[in-house]
Amino acid sequence: MSDFLFSLLSYYQISLKQLEIRKKQKDYKDLKTPYNLPDFLNVVDRIIRAQREKEKVVIYGDYDFDGLSSTAIMKRCLDYLNVKSGFYIPSRYKEGYGLNKSRIDDFKKKDYNLIIAVDNGISLKEEIEYANSLNMDVIVIDHHLSSSRIEGNFFHQIYSDFLSYNCSAASLAFFISSYIRGDFDDYDALLAGLAVFSDVMPLVGNNLVLANIAKENINSDCGRNLKLLFSSSYYDFDSLSFNIIPVINSVGRVKEDVISNNNACRFLIDDSDSEKNKKYASFLLSCNEKKKEMIRNFQVIDELENEYVDVIISSSLTGLNGLYANQLCSKKDKCTAVFSKKEDDNSLFVGSLRAVNPISLEDFIYNPKKYFISSGGHKNAMGLTIEKKDFFQFASDYSLLVSRFEREEKKCIEITLDDLTLKNLDILKDFEPFSEGFPRPLFKVSVLGKNIKKYSEKYSLAMSLNHEGKVSFFGDIKDIESDEIYNFYGEGKEEFYSGRRYFVISSRSYII
Repeated sequence: MSDFLFSLLSYYQISLKQLEIRKKQKDYKDLKTPYNLPDFLNVVDRIIRAQREKEKVVIYGDYDFDGLSSTAIMKRCLDYLNVKSGFYIPSRYKEGYGLNKSRIDDFKKKDYNLIIAVDNGISLKEEIEYANSLNMDVIVIDHHLSSSRIEGNFFHQIYSDFLSYNCSAASLAFFISSYIRGDFDDYDALLAGLAVFSDVMPLVGNNLVLANIAKENINSDCGRNLKLLFSSSYYDFDSLSFNIIPVINSVGRVKEDVISNNNACRFLIDDSDSEKNKKYASFLLSCNEKKKEMIRNFQVIDELENEYVDVIISSSLTGLNGLYANQLCSKKDKCTAVFSKKEDDNSLFVGSLRAVNPISLEDFIYNPKKYFISSGGHKNAMGLTIEKKDFFQFASDYSLLVSRFEREEKKCIEITLDDLTLKNLDILKDFEPFSEGFPRPLFKVSVLGKNIKKYSEKYSLAMSLNHEGKVSFFGDIKDIESDEIYNFYGEGKEEFYSGRRYFVISSRSYII
């Protein structure tokens, strides 16, 4: 066993046998299924009843990738059953998250008998009761945590006693569709596997299996629509995470109209490379470019920062808050919150929270503050709406929550420049995929000053003697002493440049 492999096994505290099992979890037979659970069977039975009684069904989704993909999976399932069905993806800016009474009224006018809420609804007691009062049934397929959940027809990974860990709404929809179809659909599995990364699910159990299946499926003839978003001879986990998911998500962030979101869903429903999908793909890519420009010009108008948290007030669109919070959290390694005024009500602030491990936001999720108008999310990410006047109270409460946790010193694997070989890169790739609960490892690379070449004030590079690896440092190293040892911290990735493959450590911090 090589020293590099031993270091990685120690980092993750797994055995070689466990690594081999992890690498082999790429088959549908490895999935845990919910097919005997009462909540699951109740949902399936209600859908089959809609087919039998020729009812009209509408799917109410969400504007992020998980919401769009779970809507697409359910629409494909209803089409398989020849059920007369429609779907609706709300505007983040005009309707916001979750089913509302006004939309229920609209569905009633269109003679829908059954509403299937996906990636939302687990806490919407009042709205569901309102739909029931209009003689409409509601099915909820949701993975969000809630301090006050609904009763009735729902399927949830924890509340339905299916899993002990979080999963995506798309994976829950995938099992419903698979049971009804009597088989696993490769494209549905691809969408469910991508949603593992879009919602940063823990890479255990079904999440790990679906992530691996997604990579296997897209490298076959599956998902020709998704391949319109970027061309590649081979699709790895990074390309799926960074070249597909952000593009799909960009529509709901930069477009305020409903039609754009629903077209993004139409693109996901049709798994072909049709002429219509080519037009949709071009539209999606243009939205992604607009999103990048808007993030580059993100407007910060006020900032409250202490040793625990960084809380921002912005004048940018609320849909960009999560992206900026992610960037800030990663850059500063600190819990962040980014707020901006609600587009249709300037008395309200819409915020996105991000937490660094081991800090959890579950206290806010399970025990929301009285001044939270709405809130929801996961352990490391949360969204909420508050009144503008309560902003400083929130900042205080957030800081207090974070201060209760004792920060852990970050683990890292100590290596040298000579360890950056293609052989070691292949060993690292055996540990993929990386995500929540199984993060990409942090490396500490020791480099002698004479091997560091400074290209600008903001960029330096150190190349290994075998020319198979390099350390790219993004920041300022004022005076490089040739005999000093510089320790760079960063993640290791595979990169291609001028036809060559490299093991690259991208670093933004160092110590001497």
